[in-house]
Order: sequence, then C-alpha cells, then structure tokens
Amino acid sequence: MIIKPFSYLHQSVEEAAGVPFESNMLFWFKDITNTESGKVWSDSSPANTSTATLVGTNATVSGGAARINNSSSPTTNRLIIKPTTSTINVKSLLLLFNNPDIQAGSGTTRNYFYDCRDANAQSPDNAGFFNQYDSTSTASDKVHGNDATFFAYNAGEASAFNGGTITTTLLTDGTNNSTGGNDYYQWLGPNGRSVNNTKRIFFFNYNSNKDVQITTTNEGWYFGTNDGGTEGGSFAYYEIIGYDTALTFSQFETVVDWLKGRGIIT
Repeated sequence: MIIKPFSYLHQSVEEAAGVPFESNMLFWFKDITNTESGKVWSDSSPANTSTATLVGTNATVSGGAARINNSSSPTTNRLIIKPTTSTINVKSLLLLFNNPDIQAGSGTTRNYFYDCRDANAQSPDNAGFFNQYDSTSTASDKVHGNDATFFAYNAGEASAFNGGTITTTLLTDGTNNSTGGNDYYQWLGPNGRSVNNTKRIFFFNYNSNKDVQITTTNEGWYFGTNDGGTEGGSFAYYEIIGYDTALTFSQFETVVDWLKGRGIIT
C-alpha cells in the first residue's frame, strides 16, 4: 500500500469542498488570533472590502474571538465594520457568537445586538438597530422590513431554525420587553443577561429594497453597542460574514454544515 504524504491526507473543508458562496462574500472576519493587528481584524474574503476595529478597553482578542465585554459601566466597548475604499451594500449577514460575559444593567437598559444607523447617509431612516428592549423596526421601508428574513442555529441542535419573515416577536418577545426573548434564536436568549457559552449563529436577509449600505465616510456598522457607542451588550464574535446576496434557508444550512465541518461550531 502506498502511503500518501500527510499534506494530501489532511485537507481542510475549505480546501476539499470549497468555501460556500465565497464569491458572494463582501467581508469575512475569521480566525482573529492570526488575522488581527493593533485591534484591527482583517477581512479574509476575496473581495477584501472592509476592516473590523475593536474599540474600547474591554474590546479584546480572547479565546479565538473578538470579545466585547460590556458587563459593567461604561458599556462603550464595540466592534465597528467599515469599508476601506468604496461603499458596500450588504444583502445578508451571518454572525457566529457566544456570550461569555454578563450583560450589564437591568430593567429597561438596552443591550444592543448591533446598530447600522450611522453606517451611511440613510441614517437614521434605515432603522438598522436591534436590541432586546425595542427589538427592531419592521416597517416595509426599513432594513429589517418588507421581505427580510431570519435564520439561526444553536450548537448541538439537530437542525437549524427557519424563522421566516422578521417580526418583533420573532427576534425578541416583542417591544418594551426588558428581558428580550428566551429562545436560543432570540436576543437575549435562554440565559437572559447571564453568561451563555453556547455558540449561536444568527443570520439576517435584509429588505431587498433597502439593504444595509456602509460607506467609507460615515461611522460604520456598530456591533455590541448602539450607534452612539453606548448601551452595549457582551459578545465573543468568532466569524462575521456579509454577503452581496440573500441566501435561502437551504443555502444557510449549507453554510452551517461548512462551519461545523471546520470545527467552528458543533
């Protein structure tokens, strides 16, 4: 029997099967341990449009993730994605994250998931916010409205979740709700403001008539706080991918299987 060299036997999923929908990636932030320098996380997509910058004393690289620790005041730590040379239009977004730190505050304190209202000249008319108290605007002319849809996956689950059309009760349990939703596909999720080390994937297809536009001249897309850099949530981001197209649920499942095959999530 001929024994092949190790390099032939041990191929990654990316090498063996290809990266799904790689040509549609606008940005792909991964493997931060090896792709971050000076708090700037490099874009690994072929398009290489953007950078993700860690802002704040408690925005650090830890455990193979971009860790945004807003467990105590001031809750101003965040990750900001911004294009480097030209405007980009994000049609869909994948975030693979967990919550290794508690969420600050109680009552009506807002724990922002993200905020893209200061990403472009549409601000604030795109209503691109998402937090546990207000949920998000799903008006037909806003980024989360019209035909916008949502999918999710929780580590160890038998299958992914097809949420369909985005509603305020889907993403949380409605508005004016200090505890968000208690399902894994909701924010804050089953642990509320407590630590949740289970990795989750949230995937958003945005309004086909009003996608998330990010310019080089505006502030950028804030992850972990609102667009004022306050009212933060606590996250560890392992991968963030923005696409120039919407994905079907079946295509999302393909991406989940690819991430599982790479060992990024179980």
